[in-house]
Amino acid sequence: MIKVAPHLTAILAAMTLHAEELPPILINGYAEFGPEQSRAEACDQALNDAKYSALRKQYGEEFGQNAVLACDDSIQRETGNDCEIFESTWSLLNANGFIKEIRQVEAPKITQKLGLSVCKVTAYITIEEYEGKPDLSFETQLKVLQGTNLRLTDKPVLEIVSNKPGFHYVYHWAPFVDAKNYHKLFPNALDIQTEKTNRLRIPTGKATQNYNFHLSLPEDTQVSNEYLILISSKAPIDAPPDRIREATFFRWLKSFDRDQWTQSTFSYRVLGEPELDHSGLK
Repeated sequence: MIKVAPHLTAILAAMTLHAEELPPILINGYAEFGPEQSRAEACDQALNDAKYSALRKQYGEEFGQNAVLACDDSIQRETGNDCEIFESTWSLLNANGFIKEIRQVEAPKITQKLGLSVCKVTAYITIEEYEGKPDLSFETQLKVLQGTNLRLTDKPVLEIVSNKPGFHYVYHWAPFVDAKNYHKLFPNALDIQTEKTNRLRIPTGKATQNYNFHLSLPEDTQVSNEYLILISSKAPIDAPPDRIREATFFRWLKSFDRDQWTQSTFSYRVLGEPELDHSGLK
C-alpha cells in the first residue's frame, strides 16, 4: 500500500446527482478455471468479464485496452504468482460513464472445456453516463517515476503531465488492503497546489515539511496490485475528500460540470522480498 507519512485524517464532501442512465445491456461473461481455483472465484472473474464486455460494447474496443490486467511474465518470475485479473467498477472508470447496476438473470453455469472448467455468467448491466459533454481536448496522464514494479524500499515519486494547466487530485486504491475505499494522496496536509500547472511532480518540493510516500504489504503477502486515479480540473475543487467509498466517488465526480475535468489511471505492483525455500536459501 502507498500512503503519506504522517497520517492524514479523513473528511467527506457533499454531492449532487446529475447523469443519464442507459438501457440495460444483456451480456455474457466467461472465465476458465482449474482445480487450483474455486468456482466462486472463477464466477467472480466471469462477472468482471461481463462488466468489461458491457462497457466495451458501449464505448468501443479502444476503451477496452485500458482494462486492468495484473499479469505479465516478470511478475510470475519474481513472485511465482499466477496471473490475476482484479477488476472492479474502479478499473472500468472512464471519462464517459460507469456501471451502476448488475442484475444476473440466472445462476452461473459451469461447463467443461479441454480439461478446464468454464463459468458463464449472464447479466443485465446498466451503465450510467456523466451529464454533459467532456472537453475532448483536455487530456492528462499520471505515472510513477520508479515504474510499475515497486519494492518496499522505494520512495515513489508521482509525475503528472496534462496538455492544459489544471489542478490535480490523486487518489489511491489498494484492493487487497481496503477494497471499499479510495484514499487521497495529493493534495495533502503537507503539500498543496495553489496555481494551475500542466506538469507536476509529487512530492512537489513546496511542502511545509519534507515527506515521502511509503510502501507496505498486507501480512503474509508478497505482492499487492494497486492503482492510482488522477482527476485534473480546470478549476480548484473545494474540499476534496481524503477517503471516499467507490460508489460515492462516482457521485462526487457527477457533481462537477463535465467539461471541467478529465481523468487518468495508473496501475502498479508492490513486491515483497523473495520467499525462502525449504533449505533456507533465497
